[in-house]
Amino acid sequence: MMTTQPTTICLINGHPDRENGHYIPALADAYQKGAEAAGHTVRRLNIAEYDLTPMRSPGQFYGDADETFIKEGQQAILDSHHVVLMFPLWLGGVPAYTRAWLEHMARGGFMLEENEDNGWPKANMHGKSLRIVCTMGMPSSAYRLFFGAMGVRSMERGMFGISGFHPIHHNFIGMVEGIGQKGREHWIERMEEFGAKAR
Repeated sequence: MMTTQPTTICLINGHPDRENGHYIPALADAYQKGAEAAGHTVRRLNIAEYDLTPMRSPGQFYGDADETFIKEGQQAILDSHHVVLMFPLWLGGVPAYTRAWLEHMARGGFMLEENEDNGWPKANMHGKSLRIVCTMGMPSSAYRLFFGAMGVRSMERGMFGISGFHPIHHNFIGMVEGIGQKGREHWIERMEEFGAKAR
């Protein structure tokens, strides 16, 4: 039987609402529980705890990222071998507040650096894997087949793929308001299993 060596995981609870009772934090709790029980180190970031504003200029994006929440998040990602990002689907994609946080994380050439030799940016996230967990009100099959899962896939191939994350996996959890307690517990158990395997 294969065993997973202890590793460091950056677990991002990407729900933008500070209120309790959401499913995303419960999934994050389960993942963290499984990971820590298996001996992995978990650096958890809850983005709702941060006060941030979206960037509005290229100068801000390419300038120094001195804010405390940016330094904390970038260091957690830098120290990790595996990153897990969880968020609810809003308007077909990642919530605006979550997207703004991710854009701040990419500031200062952290994920990508300009390459004057050939014009293609240097990817700084090589050696790190990524799992995206996205909950939604619609059936996950509808999001995949009718909408092409474009809101998530574009982020996988763009922001994360071009930065060097590999492999990238995702879980779409549909009908979160209608799957009932049994369905929710199923995904809680799955997240705990993923955490134990650092996947």
